[in-house]
Amino acid sequence: MIDLLVAAALLPSAAQSTAPAAAAVIQPPLDTPQERQALRKLTICVAQLRPQWARTMLSYPYLSDDQASIAAEMVSGRDNCLGKHEVAVAFRTSSVVGFAAEHLVQAEMVKVDPKRIGNALNSVAPKNASEDFGLCLAARDPSEALDLAYSDPGSGREASAAGQVALGLSYCSKPGESLKVDVQALRALVATALYRGVTAAVDAASNRAAH
Repeated sequence: MIDLLVAAALLPSAAQSTAPAAAAVIQPPLDTPQERQALRKLTICVAQLRPQWARTMLSYPYLSDDQASIAAEMVSGRDNCLGKHEVAVAFRTSSVVGFAAEHLVQAEMVKVDPKRIGNALNSVAPKNASEDFGLCLAARDPSEALDLAYSDPGSGREASAAGQVALGLSYCSKPGESLKVDVQALRALVATALYRGVTAAVDAASNRAAH
């Protein structure tokens, strides 16, 4: 089972052909908007100062032990990314990965035709089952996935985009599978998928230009 933090009652495949898709109920994030915004600010600051750290972290499968180990290195440097009056930062590996992915996606999007993102999301190979699920969600509605990645944590824009992306939960899950997902986890998973798709699209564009 994919262990995410939005509860969805899923129908067996036989029932899906005769009944509407089950409604997905998105649970609130585990951390406060202020904590999430502080962690995003910290993650982006470190990613700007240590871009290789961010790319190395994202080169590993989503929430693998290797990725978690690299994520923890965010607080081991002397980057001075937190001011004296910053709110407390709730360190959460999935959010560190997601915010780093969002930062790199925004930087890379200028190099690729947005219309090619959907094809890239459908063609890129997932690194584990969670990434396979995330790629399916992002590919189903790339524009809403990007809107979610660009939104401020805790904002109405985030809630709206997360609701649209969550419409694909039943579609992307296996028959009979039980899911638990909150907005925070959903956002990190989709951001990682977008990073995979955008980097694949950038690489494809570079290859076309070379020929």
